[in-house]
Amino acid sequence: MDACRLGLGGVLILVSALGAGCTESSEDGGAAGSSGAAGSSGAAGSSGAAGSSGAAGSSGAAGSSGAAGSSGVAGSSGVAGSSGAAGSSGAAGSSGAAGSSGAAGSSGAAGSGGSCSGALEAIAPTQSCTPPSSTAPPSLEKLDYFRNQPCPRQGNDACLGVQRPATSEARPAVLVVHGGGFTGGGPFGSSVLQVVARLAERGYVGISVGYRLCDPRTGANGFPAPFSDVRCAVRFVRQNAASLGVDPRRLALLGTSAGGAIVNLVGAAANGGEVLDDGSCPLSGDSSVSAVLSYYGGHDLANSADFSTNIQGTLAACHGTLSLGTASATTWIDAADPPALLLHGTADDSVNARQSERGLSALHAACVPATYLPLAGARHAFSPLEPAVPGASAADGTTATCTALAFLDRYLRP
Repeated sequence: MDACRLGLGGVLILVSALGAGCTESSEDGGAAGSSGAAGSSGAAGSSGAAGSSGAAGSSGAAGSSGAAGSSGVAGSSGVAGSSGAAGSSGAAGSSGAAGSSGAAGSSGAAGSGGSCSGALEAIAPTQSCTPPSSTAPPSLEKLDYFRNQPCPRQGNDACLGVQRPATSEARPAVLVVHGGGFTGGGPFGSSVLQVVARLAERGYVGISVGYRLCDPRTGANGFPAPFSDVRCAVRFVRQNAASLGVDPRRLALLGTSAGGAIVNLVGAAANGGEVLDDGSCPLSGDSSVSAVLSYYGGHDLANSADFSTNIQGTLAACHGTLSLGTASATTWIDAADPPALLLHGTADDSVNARQSERGLSALHAACVPATYLPLAGARHAFSPLEPAVPGASAADGTTATCTALAFLDRYLRP
C-alpha cells in the first residue's frame, strides 16, 4: 500500500490510498512542517531519519521527498509509506523507542496497512460546508445516568445534558466528553454546551457527559473512575434510547483534551476492558460506539515526554489502580475498533501532537480507518465545530470543522 499526503492550506491530512501511486502535494507543506508537532518538540530532526526510513521503506515520493523529510508531521507521512519494519511496529508506535522518532513512530503503522483489506483513511478532507452557528442549547434535559432521574441542582458527576433536534424521529447521538486535565471542567460549561447545540442543529442528539474528577492532592476518583463513568453513560444512552429520542445503533464519542483521552480509550476498549469498570455503574452491557472524534487527546499516557509538567503531575497522582499503560488507548486498540478522526494543533504545548500521531499509528497498524488532521499553529483547547481556531489559518479552521461534520455524517447517518 502506498501513502500520500494531502496538504490543505497548512492542514496536513495523513491518508492511505490503495492501488495507484500518489502524487505529493506541496501546497503550504513548508508551513505545516515548520510548525509541526514533531518539529516543535525537537522531533523534526528525528523526522529526517523518518524520511530516510521512508526511503528505506520504498515509500516512493512521500518517503523520498525532501519536503517529507524536513517536515515534522510531513516526515511522518513519509514513514506512512514505509515498509513493514517501521510500520509493523504498531506496539512500537506506542513505545518509547518509536516515540523517540516522533512522526516516524506515529505513522510507521500506516505502512503496515499492506495486510489490510480496505483503505485506512476514515474520511477525506472537506474544505467547505455550512458550519452550524448555535451558541447554546435552547433547552437542555439534565439526567443522572447512574439513577435515571433529573440531576441534582449542583450535580456534575454522572450527569448528562441532552439536547434533541427538532424532530420526533430517533436520531444518531454524539456524546461529548469535556476536558479539564481529569481534575476540572464539567458537562454544563459554555464551550461544551455550544458543541451540543451545534450537534443538535445538524440533526444529532447532542449529549454532554459528566464524570468523576480526580483530586490530585489525595488521588480520590483516580483511574479508572472517568473511563468507568463514560462507559456507563454510553450504556445508559443505548438502554434508554427510546425515551431519549436516540437511535441506539448509531452512537459516537467526541472528546477534548482529557475528554479526548477518555473517548480514545473507551472507543478502543469497548466491551473487552472490564478492568476499566470500577464497579460503580449500575448498568452492564454494550459500551461500543460507531465513531470516535478526538480533539488533542492523549493515546499513550505512559509516554510522559509528550505532556506538560502539570499534566505529568496529574497523571502521576491520578492513575489510581491502573498503570498508565493500561489507561492508554494504544494498549487496547485492535481491528474491531470504530473509525476515528484525530485533530491536534501543532503548537500544542500541553499535549504534544505526537500523541495523535501515536494514535494514528496504532489504529492503522490494526487496520482501523483513521484520519489525523494536524492544524498548523494551533495550540491546546480550541473549540470543536468552531471554524475560528486561534493560531490556525481561517482555511484550516474551516477544513477542520467541515471534515469533522463530514466524518460524523459518514458514520452515523442512515
